[in-house]
Amino acid sequence: NASSTDSVTMKSIHFDITPLLHSLSILENATTVARDKKGGELINALWSLEKRVYMGDTVAKDLVGTLLNHSTVPYVEMLTTWLQFGSLRDPYGEFMIQQPRERTNRAEFDGDSWMALFQVKEEHVINDIIPNESMKKKILVTGKYWNAVQACHVDNKFLQGTGSSLPKLTNFQFHSDSSAISAYVDAAYQDASKNLMCLLKDKFKLADSLQTMKRYFLLDQGDFFMHFLDASEEELMKPMEEISVGRVQHFLSMSIQLTENQRDGEIEHSVALSQQDDSQLVPRMLKCRFSSESLVAYLDSLYGGIANQEARTPSRQPYGCATRDTGFDLFALDFALVPFPTSLVLSRHSMENYKLLFRHLFFAKHVERRLVGVWSDHQVLKKLDSLRGLLGPSFLLRQRMLHFVQNLINYMTFDVVENNWLEMMSSINAPDQQATNGQREQTVDDILSIHDGFLHKTLEACLLTNPSLIRSLTKLLNTCLLFTDQMKRFMATTRIYDDSLNLAAEKRGAVQRNLNERGASQVVALDKNKLLRVLTSVKEERNVLHQRQTRRVGREICSESYKRMIERFQEVFSADLSVFMMQLNTHTASGTMASLGIRLDWNGFITSSISLRSNA
Repeated sequence: NASSTDSVTMKSIHFDITPLLHSLSILENATTVARDKKGGELINALWSLEKRVYMGDTVAKDLVGTLLNHSTVPYVEMLTTWLQFGSLRDPYGEFMIQQPRERTNRAEFDGDSWMALFQVKEEHVINDIIPNESMKKKILVTGKYWNAVQACHVDNKFLQGTGSSLPKLTNFQFHSDSSAISAYVDAAYQDASKNLMCLLKDKFKLADSLQTMKRYFLLDQGDFFMHFLDASEEELMKPMEEISVGRVQHFLSMSIQLTENQRDGEIEHSVALSQQDDSQLVPRMLKCRFSSESLVAYLDSLYGGIANQEARTPSRQPYGCATRDTGFDLFALDFALVPFPTSLVLSRHSMENYKLLFRHLFFAKHVERRLVGVWSDHQVLKKLDSLRGLLGPSFLLRQRMLHFVQNLINYMTFDVVENNWLEMMSSINAPDQQATNGQREQTVDDILSIHDGFLHKTLEACLLTNPSLIRSLTKLLNTCLLFTDQMKRFMATTRIYDDSLNLAAEKRGAVQRNLNERGASQVVALDKNKLLRVLTSVKEERNVLHQRQTRRVGREICSESYKRMIERFQEVFSADLSVFMMQLNTHTASGTMASLGIRLDWNGFITSSISLRSNA
């Protein structure tokens, strides 16, 4: 021992440790750069140390490579699990994907919450393996797709393979070949997207759900609108505080049932209903909702300056105090729950856009229905031949309003909704053509983008994103609605319908009494003379009634209040229509909205009126 101790000298020690000094220096530097780091951030630091500080150093390459081989094992396992199953197993926050909050109940899971469910942690993205944003997004989306597939709780028979069918990513691939990593991510991405697309389109009938939205929220099903308003119009005309929501919901359910039975046939529809479950979006799930504010107030809260210009609109009182909001002002449709994964497409934001479109179309069709009711009233007044000249301004104003509203509705339903819908469905159904032509296969994100684009274009073309146009349009529709209110009050004041109903009842009574007398006396031959005398008497009474109605209506339309009311409506409607047309022409030199200007001013009458008004 003494001899061996004597042989250990500083020189010999220095000789023995000299080969290790370089390795210890590398470990010291590695320890320094790795301090307080973990996961992808730690791997990035070691990779940077090897390439920037020890480039060409074989000792450093072996030593740092050994550290990298061991430190990347858990990262590779987390990446593989994420890409194959959409599972995030990261108890220490070391992976590039994070979940800010736990997944909510599947029943409350929709596209908005799903989009925000997972996020990329930039500090844990390994820059040498994931060099660009495209690959980073693919990794994030792949796991999200598999996560959505798992949330559907479906049998494997509905899937086109599972993520476990992919070969497991090895640590060697992770270090040696970035192109192999890219190919692996692409394969996992295509597999996940294909399975989720298959579930959406085949298992959960995405096309049928979108068609339901079109039929009811975009009022593509005209008979539904007629059935519903025929039943509920009286209830919806009441102030909101007096409306029975249960009755309106009953009317809505009955109208949907009538519509669906007429569309598919009662027997076939009953069978179809029995085969549907809560995983699909079906019309029977529709609920009536009453908003806390009218459409005008809601748009005013979005854009401002819409509701506060109501003063130019004629008063609601007869011929010259604002009323409370009615059911028509607040009514909306909604689904109590959009089932997952359909809710990925029909997210809360998308549903709000659909409800806004529905309220806009519903209000316009309600105004049209009211104007058609005024047209029907005017047909009754036309029998008063001596007053046609005096009633002419009222008839003309009603026809101008009806022309405007009907062309607006035709533009929104045919030029906008139908065209945009066909374009959207053509894009959604394009994967077969893409696969045939060798193009990139469609993904769920593409579906979301196409659907969002459809909603944006439709809202824009329906003027709902332009504050100045929607402000002018709202004033025009309100003016038309107030005009119908005044015309209804006018008809109630003149009691035209009351007189006509009384006369018809008297005629039916006289004829029925004559028939009863014949039956009682058992006379076979018809007492034509007696019946003729009765009918002659009724005709004389009709003439007397006609004269009385002529005097009553004539007195009313010749009153100063009625004349001022008609003149005021003509003035406001013409001025607002001119402003609307000028704004429309300013905003739309071409495109879809240009067709609205062509529809409204097909013969140049409005343009010439604007020119005359400007010159005056």
